[in-house]
Amino acid sequence: MRKILLSIKDLSMSFGTRNLFHINKLEIFEGDRIGLVGLNGSGKSTLLRLISGDILPDEGKIKLNCTPCYFMQFSEKLSYISNREELSLFGVKNLQEQEVVSGGESTRIRLAELFSEQGTLHLLDEPTSHLDSDGSEYFEQRLSLIESFILVCHDRELLDRQCNTIVEIESGEVRTYSGNYSSYCEQKKMMHERATREYEIYTDELKRLSMAYQKKKEQARKTAKRPSHLSASEAKAVEYSAPTRSPGSKAKSIERSAESIKKRIMHMEVKERPQEQPQIRPVFSLTDPPQNRVILEANHFSFSYPDGRVIFKDASFRLLRNSRTALLGENGSGKTTLIRLIVEGEQIRKVPKARIGYHQQDLSTLNMGKSVLENALETSIQSQTVVRTVLGYHLRGFLLAVQMFLFLMSRQIILIFLLSRQFSLFCQSTKEQCYLLLMTQCS
Repeated sequence: MRKILLSIKDLSMSFGTRNLFHINKLEIFEGDRIGLVGLNGSGKSTLLRLISGDILPDEGKIKLNCTPCYFMQFSEKLSYISNREELSLFGVKNLQEQEVVSGGESTRIRLAELFSEQGTLHLLDEPTSHLDSDGSEYFEQRLSLIESFILVCHDRELLDRQCNTIVEIESGEVRTYSGNYSSYCEQKKMMHERATREYEIYTDELKRLSMAYQKKKEQARKTAKRPSHLSASEAKAVEYSAPTRSPGSKAKSIERSAESIKKRIMHMEVKERPQEQPQIRPVFSLTDPPQNRVILEANHFSFSYPDGRVIFKDASFRLLRNSRTALLGENGSGKTTLIRLIVEGEQIRKVPKARIGYHQQDLSTLNMGKSVLENALETSIQSQTVVRTVLGYHLRGFLLAVQMFLFLMSRQIILIFLLSRQFSLFCQSTKEQCYLLLMTQCS
Protein backbone atom coordinates (compact mmCIF):
# COMPACT_ATOMS: atom_id res chain seq x y z
CA MET A 1 0.00 0.00 0.00
CA ARG A 2 1.38 3.40 -1.01
CA LYS A 3 2.25 5.90 1.70
CA ILE A 4 0.22 9.09 1.95
CA LEU A 5 2.66 12.01 1.62
CA LEU A 6 0.12 14.82 1.91
CA SER A 7 -3.43 15.09 3.17
CA ILE A 8 -5.61 18.21 2.84
CA LYS A 9 -9.06 18.47 4.37
CA ASP A 10 -11.67 21.27 4.41
CA LEU A 11 -9.12 23.87 3.33
CA SER A 12 -10.22 27.37 2.32
CA MET A 13 -8.12 30.28 1.09
CA SER A 14 -9.09 33.82 0.22
CA PHE A 15 -7.47 37.19 -0.46
CA GLY A 16 -9.47 40.14 0.78
CA THR A 17 -13.09 39.54 -0.15
CA ARG A 18 -12.19 37.12 -2.93
CA ASN A 19 -12.57 33.39 -2.23
CA LEU A 20 -9.70 31.73 -4.03
CA PHE A 21 -10.51 28.03 -3.59
CA HIS A 22 -11.91 25.41 -1.23
CA ILE A 23 -10.63 21.83 -1.01
CA ASN A 24 -12.88 19.25 0.65
CA LYS A 25 -10.30 16.48 0.48
CA LEU A 26 -7.03 15.94 -1.39
CA GLU A 27 -4.52 13.15 -0.81
CA ILE A 28 -1.15 12.74 -2.50
CA PHE A 29 0.63 9.39 -2.39
CA GLU A 30 4.14 8.14 -3.07
CA GLY A 31 4.65 7.92 -6.80
CA ASP A 32 2.16 10.67 -7.64
CA ARG A 33 3.67 12.86 -10.33
CA ILE A 34 1.18 15.69 -10.41
CA GLY A 35 0.70 18.49 -12.90
CA LEU A 36 -1.16 21.37 -11.21
CA VAL A 37 -3.15 23.33 -13.81
CA GLY A 38 -5.64 26.19 -13.89
CA LEU A 39 -6.16 29.71 -15.19
CA ASN A 40 -3.72 32.42 -14.19
CA GLY A 41 -4.80 33.69 -10.78
CA SER A 42 -6.72 30.51 -9.92
CA GLY A 43 -4.43 29.79 -6.98
CA LYS A 44 -1.79 27.31 -8.19
CA SER A 45 1.17 29.14 -6.65
CA THR A 46 -0.85 29.86 -3.51
CA LEU A 47 -1.60 26.14 -3.06
CA LEU A 48 2.11 25.29 -3.31
CA ARG A 49 2.92 27.99 -0.75
CA LEU A 50 0.29 26.56 1.59
CA ILE A 51 1.74 23.05 1.27
CA SER A 52 5.29 24.32 1.85
CA GLY A 53 4.18 26.19 4.99
CA ASP A 54 5.16 29.56 3.54
CA ILE A 55 1.63 30.87 4.28
CA LEU A 56 -1.29 29.63 6.38
CA PRO A 57 -4.84 28.84 5.19
CA ASP A 58 -7.96 30.64 6.39
CA GLU A 59 -9.48 27.29 7.39
CA GLY A 60 -8.69 23.61 7.16
CA LYS A 61 -5.83 21.22 7.78
CA ILE A 62 -2.72 20.26 5.84
CA LYS A 63 -0.95 17.15 7.09
CA LEU A 64 2.52 16.38 5.73
CA ASN A 65 4.06 12.94 6.17
CA CYS A 66 7.18 13.89 4.25
CA THR A 67 9.82 16.57 3.76
CA PRO A 68 8.84 18.95 0.92
CA CYS A 69 11.30 20.81 -1.31
CA TYR A 70 9.90 24.04 -2.74
CA PHE A 71 10.96 25.90 -5.90
CA MET A 72 9.28 29.33 -5.72
CA GLN A 73 8.37 31.04 -8.97
CA PHE A 74 9.38 34.63 -8.16
CA SER A 75 12.22 34.11 -5.70
CA GLU A 76 15.42 36.02 -6.44
CA LYS A 77 17.30 34.67 -3.42
CA LEU A 78 20.39 32.60 -4.23
CA SER A 79 22.03 30.44 -1.58
CA TYR A 80 25.53 29.02 -1.59
CA ILE A 81 25.45 25.41 -2.78
CA SER A 82 28.16 22.97 -1.79
CA ASN A 83 27.05 20.29 -4.25
CA ARG A 84 29.48 21.12 -7.05
CA GLU A 85 28.36 18.14 -9.12
CA GLU A 86 24.78 19.39 -9.32
CA LEU A 87 25.98 22.89 -10.21
CA SER A 88 28.22 21.46 -12.89
CA LEU A 89 25.40 19.39 -14.38
CA PHE A 90 23.28 22.54 -14.63
CA GLY A 91 26.23 24.40 -16.16
CA VAL A 92 26.57 27.04 -13.42
CA LYS A 93 29.52 25.74 -11.36
CA ASN A 94 31.50 28.96 -11.73
CA LEU A 95 28.63 31.42 -11.36
CA GLN A 96 27.96 31.33 -7.60
CA GLU A 97 30.47 34.08 -6.84
CA GLN A 98 29.50 36.15 -9.88
CA GLU A 99 27.78 39.40 -8.87
CA VAL A 100 25.36 39.56 -11.80
CA VAL A 101 23.67 36.56 -13.43
CA SER A 102 20.92 36.33 -16.01
CA GLY A 103 17.40 35.16 -15.26
CA GLY A 104 18.14 31.77 -16.81
CA GLU A 105 21.41 31.37 -14.88
CA SER A 106 19.62 32.28 -11.64
CA THR A 107 16.98 29.63 -12.36
CA ARG A 108 19.68 27.01 -13.02
CA ILE A 109 21.40 27.80 -9.70
CA ARG A 110 18.11 27.56 -7.80
CA LEU A 111 17.25 24.26 -9.46
CA ALA A 112 20.68 22.88 -8.59
CA GLU A 113 19.97 23.89 -4.98
CA LEU A 114 16.56 22.20 -5.08
CA PHE A 115 17.86 18.89 -6.45
CA SER A 116 20.64 18.91 -3.84
CA GLU A 117 18.06 18.71 -1.05
CA GLN A 118 16.87 15.39 0.37
CA GLY A 119 13.13 15.95 0.02
CA THR A 120 10.50 13.33 -0.73
CA LEU A 121 7.90 15.66 -2.30
CA HIS A 122 9.09 18.33 -4.73
CA LEU A 123 6.93 21.43 -5.21
CA LEU A 124 7.88 23.08 -8.50
CA ASP A 125 6.36 26.43 -9.47
CA GLU A 126 7.22 27.34 -13.07
CA PRO A 127 10.73 25.82 -12.93
CA THR A 128 11.27 26.07 -16.70
CA SER A 129 10.84 29.85 -16.75
CA HIS A 130 13.88 31.47 -18.35
CA LEU A 131 15.61 28.14 -19.11
CA ASP A 132 17.12 27.67 -22.55
CA SER A 133 16.77 24.38 -24.43
CA ASP A 134 19.78 22.78 -22.73
CA GLY A 135 18.60 23.81 -19.27
CA SER A 136 15.09 22.55 -19.97
CA GLU A 137 16.43 19.25 -21.23
CA TYR A 138 18.56 18.65 -18.14
CA PHE A 139 15.75 19.72 -15.83
CA GLU A 140 13.51 17.09 -17.40
CA GLN A 141 16.21 14.46 -16.98
CA ARG A 142 16.48 15.29 -13.28
CA LEU A 143 12.69 15.43 -12.93
CA SER A 144 12.35 11.92 -14.38
CA LEU A 145 14.36 10.62 -11.41
CA ILE A 146 11.98 12.20 -8.87
CA GLU A 147 9.38 9.80 -7.48
CA SER A 148 6.78 12.33 -6.25
CA PHE A 149 6.23 15.95 -7.22
CA ILE A 150 3.66 18.69 -7.86
CA LEU A 151 4.55 20.68 -10.96
CA VAL A 152 3.12 24.00 -12.16
CA CYS A 153 4.19 24.46 -15.76
CA HIS A 154 2.74 25.75 -19.04
CA ASP A 155 4.80 23.30 -21.12
CA ARG A 156 2.08 20.84 -22.10
CA GLU A 157 4.53 18.39 -23.65
CA LEU A 158 6.48 18.28 -20.39
CA LEU A 159 3.27 17.62 -18.45
CA ASP A 160 2.46 14.87 -20.94
CA ARG A 161 5.81 13.14 -20.61
CA GLN A 162 6.32 13.44 -16.86
CA CYS A 163 2.94 13.47 -15.08
CA ASN A 164 0.61 10.60 -14.19
CA THR A 165 -2.02 12.77 -12.48
CA ILE A 166 -3.47 16.22 -13.19
CA VAL A 167 -4.98 18.37 -10.44
CA GLU A 168 -7.03 21.29 -11.71
CA ILE A 169 -8.14 24.44 -9.91
CA GLU A 170 -11.21 25.84 -11.62
CA SER A 171 -13.79 28.32 -10.31
CA GLY A 172 -12.62 27.77 -6.74
CA GLU A 173 -12.90 23.99 -6.90
CA VAL A 174 -10.10 21.40 -7.04
CA ARG A 175 -10.54 18.25 -9.15
CA THR A 176 -8.21 15.31 -9.77
CA TYR A 177 -7.82 13.53 -13.11
CA SER A 178 -5.91 10.30 -13.70
CA GLY A 179 -3.38 10.28 -16.52
CA ASN A 180 -1.18 12.86 -18.20
CA TYR A 181 -2.13 16.22 -19.67
CA SER A 182 -3.54 14.84 -22.93
CA SER A 183 -5.72 12.42 -20.96
CA TYR A 184 -6.90 15.32 -18.80
CA CYS A 185 -7.81 17.37 -21.90
CA GLU A 186 -9.80 14.45 -23.32
CA GLN A 187 -11.64 13.95 -20.02
CA LYS A 188 -12.40 17.69 -19.82
CA LYS A 189 -13.71 17.66 -23.39
CA MET A 190 -16.01 14.73 -22.63
CA MET A 191 -17.24 16.41 -19.43
CA HIS A 192 -17.93 19.65 -21.31
CA GLU A 193 -19.84 17.82 -24.05
CA ARG A 194 -21.88 15.93 -21.46
CA ALA A 195 -22.59 19.12 -19.49
CA THR A 196 -23.64 20.87 -22.71
CA ARG A 197 -26.05 18.05 -23.59
CA GLU A 198 -27.52 18.02 -20.08
CA TYR A 199 -27.95 21.80 -20.17
CA GLU A 200 -29.71 21.64 -23.54
CA ILE A 201 -32.04 18.88 -22.32
CA TYR A 202 -32.74 20.89 -19.15
CA THR A 203 -33.50 24.12 -21.03
CA ASP A 204 -35.69 22.33 -23.59
CA GLU A 205 -37.74 20.64 -20.84
CA LEU A 206 -37.93 23.88 -18.84
CA LYS A 207 -39.21 25.70 -21.92
CA ARG A 208 -41.78 22.95 -22.65
CA LEU A 209 -43.11 22.91 -19.07
CA SER A 210 -43.17 26.71 -18.85
CA MET A 211 -45.22 26.91 -22.04
CA ALA A 212 -47.57 24.20 -20.75
CA TYR A 213 -47.97 26.09 -17.46
CA GLN A 214 -48.78 29.36 -19.23
CA LYS A 215 -51.21 27.56 -21.54
CA LYS A 216 -53.04 25.99 -18.57
CA LYS A 217 -53.21 29.37 -16.77
CA GLU A 218 -54.66 31.03 -19.84
CA GLN A 219 -57.11 28.15 -20.32
CA ALA A 220 -58.26 28.44 -16.68
CA ARG A 221 -58.75 32.20 -17.08
CA LYS A 222 -60.89 31.78 -20.15
CA THR A 223 -62.89 28.89 -18.64
CA ALA A 224 -63.74 30.89 -15.51
CA LYS A 225 -65.35 33.63 -17.55
CA ARG A 226 -69.17 33.60 -17.75
CA PRO A 227 -70.35 32.36 -21.16
CA SER A 228 -71.62 35.31 -23.21
CA HIS A 229 -74.95 33.59 -24.00
CA LEU A 230 -75.82 33.26 -20.27
CA SER A 231 -77.00 36.00 -17.98
CA ALA A 232 -75.54 36.37 -14.49
CA SER A 233 -78.56 34.68 -12.89
CA GLU A 234 -78.50 31.84 -15.42
CA ALA A 235 -74.79 31.26 -14.79
CA LYS A 236 -75.42 31.17 -11.03
CA ALA A 237 -78.22 28.65 -11.56
CA VAL A 238 -75.90 26.37 -13.54
CA GLU A 239 -73.32 26.69 -10.75
CA TYR A 240 -75.80 25.45 -8.14
CA SER A 241 -77.49 22.76 -10.26
CA ALA A 242 -74.30 21.15 -11.67
CA PRO A 243 -71.30 22.34 -9.65
CA THR A 244 -68.83 19.85 -11.15
CA ARG A 245 -69.70 20.97 -14.69
CA SER A 246 -69.75 24.71 -14.01
CA PRO A 247 -67.11 27.03 -15.54
CA GLY A 248 -65.72 27.87 -12.10
CA SER A 249 -65.27 24.21 -11.21
CA LYS A 250 -63.61 23.46 -14.53
CA ALA A 251 -61.30 26.47 -14.08
CA LYS A 252 -60.20 25.26 -10.64
CA SER A 253 -59.42 21.84 -12.07
CA ILE A 254 -57.28 23.42 -14.78
CA GLU A 255 -55.59 25.63 -12.13
CA ARG A 256 -54.66 22.50 -10.14
CA SER A 257 -53.16 21.01 -13.30
CA ALA A 258 -51.17 24.23 -13.81
CA GLU A 259 -49.91 24.14 -10.22
CA SER A 260 -48.84 20.54 -10.73
CA ILE A 261 -46.72 21.62 -13.70
CA LYS A 262 -45.28 24.50 -11.64
CA LYS A 263 -44.20 22.05 -8.92
CA ARG A 264 -42.46 19.92 -11.54
CA ILE A 265 -40.57 23.01 -12.69
CA MET A 266 -39.57 23.91 -9.13
CA HIS A 267 -38.28 20.37 -8.46
CA MET A 268 -36.22 20.17 -11.64
CA GLU A 269 -32.47 19.78 -11.10
CA VAL A 270 -30.95 23.02 -12.35
CA LYS A 271 -28.21 22.59 -14.94
CA GLU A 272 -25.78 25.49 -15.40
CA ARG A 273 -24.55 26.51 -18.83
CA PRO A 274 -20.93 25.30 -19.31
CA GLN A 275 -18.53 28.23 -19.11
CA GLU A 276 -17.29 29.51 -22.45
CA GLN A 277 -14.35 31.79 -23.15
CA PRO A 278 -15.66 35.32 -23.78
CA GLN A 279 -15.16 36.94 -27.17
CA ILE A 280 -12.63 39.77 -26.90
CA ARG A 281 -12.55 42.31 -29.71
CA PRO A 282 -9.81 44.93 -29.31
CA VAL A 283 -10.13 47.89 -31.68
CA PHE A 284 -6.77 47.97 -33.45
CA SER A 285 -7.88 50.90 -35.62
CA LEU A 286 -7.14 53.06 -32.56
CA THR A 287 -3.41 52.52 -33.07
CA ASP A 288 -1.27 54.62 -35.38
CA PRO A 289 1.72 52.41 -36.25
CA PRO A 290 4.64 53.55 -38.41
CA GLN A 291 4.56 52.67 -42.10
CA ASN A 292 8.35 52.53 -42.53
CA ARG A 293 9.74 49.35 -44.05
CA VAL A 294 12.47 49.13 -41.38
CA ILE A 295 11.28 49.72 -37.81
CA LEU A 296 14.50 48.95 -35.93
CA GLU A 297 18.10 48.90 -37.09
CA ALA A 298 21.59 48.40 -35.65
CA ASN A 299 24.82 48.82 -37.61
CA HIS A 300 28.15 47.51 -36.33
CA PHE A 301 27.43 48.04 -32.65
CA SER A 302 29.39 46.50 -29.75
CA PHE A 303 28.72 46.07 -26.06
CA SER A 304 30.68 44.70 -23.10
CA TYR A 305 29.91 44.32 -19.40
CA PRO A 306 31.95 46.32 -16.85
CA ASP A 307 33.96 43.17 -16.03
CA GLY A 308 35.21 43.11 -19.63
CA ARG A 309 33.01 40.27 -20.89
CA VAL A 310 32.14 40.97 -24.52
CA ILE A 311 28.48 40.41 -25.36
CA PHE A 312 28.17 41.97 -28.82
CA LYS A 313 30.94 42.84 -31.24
CA ASP A 314 30.36 44.55 -34.59
CA ALA A 315 26.74 43.32 -34.63
CA SER A 316 24.15 44.40 -37.20
CA PHE A 317 20.48 43.57 -37.72
CA ARG A 318 17.17 44.96 -39.00
CA LEU A 319 13.63 44.51 -37.76
CA LEU A 320 11.10 44.91 -40.58
CA ARG A 321 7.54 46.20 -40.31
CA ASN A 322 4.98 43.49 -39.57
CA SER A 323 7.68 40.99 -38.62
CA ARG A 324 7.63 38.57 -35.68
CA THR A 325 11.15 37.69 -34.65
CA ALA A 326 12.26 35.17 -32.02
CA LEU A 327 15.54 35.95 -30.29
CA LEU A 328 17.26 32.73 -29.24
CA GLY A 329 20.38 32.06 -27.22
CA GLU A 330 21.80 30.21 -24.26
CA ASN A 331 21.25 31.49 -20.72
CA GLY A 332 23.62 34.41 -20.15
CA SER A 333 24.26 35.04 -23.85
CA GLY A 334 22.82 38.57 -23.74
CA LYS A 335 19.20 38.34 -24.86
CA THR A 336 17.86 40.52 -22.06
CA THR A 337 20.80 42.90 -22.53
CA LEU A 338 19.90 43.33 -26.20
CA ILE A 339 16.29 44.12 -25.30
CA ARG A 340 17.48 46.68 -22.76
CA LEU A 341 19.73 48.30 -25.39
CA ILE A 342 16.74 48.48 -27.77
CA VAL A 343 14.66 50.19 -25.09
CA GLU A 344 17.45 52.65 -24.22
CA GLY A 345 17.85 53.46 -27.92
CA GLU A 346 21.43 54.74 -27.77
CA GLN A 347 23.16 52.32 -30.13
CA ILE A 348 20.10 50.82 -31.83
CA ARG A 349 17.98 53.15 -33.99
CA LYS A 350 14.20 53.01 -34.19
CA VAL A 351 11.96 55.12 -36.43
CA PRO A 352 10.50 58.19 -34.67
CA LYS A 353 6.93 56.96 -34.78
CA ALA A 354 7.73 53.58 -33.20
CA ARG A 355 6.63 53.15 -29.60
CA ILE A 356 8.12 50.37 -27.46
CA GLY A 357 6.23 48.11 -25.08
CA TYR A 358 8.57 46.27 -22.72
CA HIS A 359 7.74 43.24 -20.60
CA GLN A 360 10.44 43.09 -17.92
CA GLN A 361 11.31 39.90 -16.07
CA ASP A 362 11.18 41.52 -12.64
CA LEU A 363 7.67 43.02 -13.10
CA SER A 364 9.10 46.45 -12.25
CA THR A 365 6.81 48.15 -14.78
CA LEU A 366 3.84 47.60 -12.42
CA ASN A 367 2.69 50.29 -9.98
CA MET A 368 2.38 48.33 -6.74
CA GLY A 369 0.19 50.95 -5.13
CA LYS A 370 -2.60 50.58 -7.69
CA SER A 371 -5.00 47.78 -8.57
CA VAL A 372 -4.45 45.55 -11.58
CA LEU A 373 -7.31 47.27 -13.41
CA GLU A 374 -5.89 50.74 -12.67
CA ASN A 375 -2.50 49.65 -14.01
CA ALA A 376 -4.07 48.35 -17.20
CA LEU A 377 -6.24 51.44 -17.77
CA GLU A 378 -3.48 53.93 -17.04
CA THR A 379 -2.27 54.14 -20.65
CA SER A 380 -4.68 51.81 -22.45
CA ILE A 381 -6.14 52.88 -25.78
CA GLN A 382 -8.80 50.15 -25.58
CA SER A 383 -12.17 50.69 -23.98
CA GLN A 384 -12.67 49.85 -20.31
CA THR A 385 -15.07 47.10 -21.39
CA VAL A 386 -12.35 45.35 -23.44
CA VAL A 387 -9.78 45.69 -20.65
CA ARG A 388 -12.21 44.41 -18.00
CA THR A 389 -13.17 41.45 -20.21
CA VAL A 390 -9.53 40.46 -20.76
CA LEU A 391 -8.61 40.85 -17.10
CA GLY A 392 -11.79 39.25 -15.82
CA TYR A 393 -11.31 36.05 -17.80
CA HIS A 394 -7.54 35.61 -17.77
CA LEU A 395 -6.60 36.93 -14.36
CA ARG A 396 -9.64 37.15 -12.07
CA GLY A 397 -9.48 39.39 -8.98
CA PHE A 398 -8.26 42.31 -11.10
CA LEU A 399 -9.54 44.89 -8.60
CA LEU A 400 -6.98 43.68 -6.05
CA ALA A 401 -3.85 45.72 -5.43
CA VAL A 402 -0.92 44.49 -7.50
CA GLN A 403 1.14 43.61 -4.40
CA MET A 404 -1.55 41.16 -3.26
CA PHE A 405 -2.22 39.95 -6.77
CA LEU A 406 1.41 38.91 -7.27
CA PHE A 407 0.68 35.99 -4.96
CA LEU A 408 -1.93 34.76 -7.45
CA MET A 409 -0.73 35.54 -10.94
CA SER A 410 1.89 34.93 -13.58
CA ARG A 411 3.66 37.32 -15.93
CA GLN A 412 0.62 37.19 -18.20
CA ILE A 413 -0.60 40.33 -16.43
CA ILE A 414 2.05 42.51 -18.09
CA LEU A 415 1.38 41.02 -21.50
CA ILE A 416 -2.26 42.06 -21.19
CA PHE A 417 -1.21 45.59 -20.22
CA LEU A 418 1.10 45.81 -23.23
CA LEU A 419 -1.46 44.46 -25.68
CA SER A 420 -4.01 47.05 -24.55
CA ARG A 421 -1.70 49.96 -25.25
CA GLN A 422 -0.53 51.75 -28.38
CA PHE A 423 2.80 50.12 -29.17
CA SER A 424 4.40 49.51 -32.55
CA LEU A 425 7.33 47.51 -31.16
CA PHE A 426 6.57 44.86 -28.55
CA CYS A 427 9.37 43.17 -26.59
CA GLN A 428 8.13 40.13 -24.69
CA SER A 429 9.82 37.80 -22.20
CA THR A 430 8.38 34.32 -22.58
CA LYS A 431 8.67 31.30 -20.26
CA GLU A 432 9.96 28.60 -22.56
CA GLN A 433 12.94 27.91 -24.78
CA CYS A 434 12.22 30.91 -27.02
CA TYR A 435 13.15 33.42 -24.38
CA LEU A 436 12.53 36.79 -25.98
CA LEU A 437 10.09 37.71 -28.70
CA LEU A 438 10.11 40.86 -30.80
CA MET A 439 7.04 41.87 -32.76
CA THR A 440 6.35 44.91 -34.92
CA GLN A 441 2.71 45.95 -35.27
CA CYS A 442 1.42 47.40 -38.49
CA SER A 443 -2.34 47.16 -38.02
